[in-house]
Amino acid sequence: IEDADEVFTDDVAASEPVYRKAINATTLQDWKLRPADADRRPSLVGYALFRLVLIDAALGKDPTAAIDAVIRDSKEQLFVYLAEEFRKGYQERVGIVGGCAAVNLYLRTPPAGAVDPAAYVQQLFNYGYANPPGSKWLPKLCPF
Repeated sequence: IEDADEVFTDDVAASEPVYRKAINATTLQDWKLRPADADRRPSLVGYALFRLVLIDAALGKDPTAAIDAVIRDSKEQLFVYLAEEFRKGYQERVGIVGGCAAVNLYLRTPPAGAVDPAAYVQQLFNYGYANPPGSKWLPKLCPF
């Protein structure tokens, strides 16, 4: 995922196969997974699926199929919510900037009674001191 993110930063189109590889490489595992821990690979797959939405939108393609794939295939509910928010913003504000605006608003202002998405993202992507901190993930979820 970190490799795919580096490619995404430099060349959005070239990052698509790298994210797909991460999604499909079922042998990749959480590097510090202990028997009592939940498998966090679904969160990384959900993230990669959501990135495919951004790639389609950034390249001027209709992101509907990619959004539907996140909603259908992500086992991490956060990315289902983000895909739904992106769809609303993308349609209402006609484009990727509008989609990301809706996602980022959702992340900053959780619905009443809901878990704070920002805190959830921080703990979801807390992989230890040798990896990017959980707080690094929040601004890059929808950077447009």
